[in-house]
Amino acid sequence: MKAIRQDLYFLAIGCAVLDGILLVVAACLGLFSISLMVSVLVSSLFSLFHLVLLFSHLKKSLLKSPLGARRRAMGNFLMRMGILAVFLSLGLTFFPFYALGIILPLLFPKLVLSIRLIIQKKES
Repeated sequence: MKAIRQDLYFLAIGCAVLDGILLVVAACLGLFSISLMVSVLVSSLFSLFHLVLLFSHLKKSLLKSPLGARRRAMGNFLMRMGILAVFLSLGLTFFPFYALGIILPLLFPKLVLSIRLIIQKKES
């Protein structure tokens, strides 16, 4: 459980840094607006929530038999993808949200985890 908290903490910090970089680049390009800032914040919080769901479901799946774990993991995957589809459809169609601010932060956790793996490989 401690490792999951550390991963989530690292992800939250990494996503916040990438959010800041995205907003600075948008400001330099003249694209900055309050709707972009809100979109980035909402999307980043959603991506962290998505990862919390993933970690909690994986933890619960490990307590099941192999077949039960596979079924539970698949059901949870479909549920998380459904939630993601609803979030994207609402985010992209709801007027105050900025499409770039909704889509890009959803990619940040993968980037942060890749950077962390590279750092861990260099340390060991």
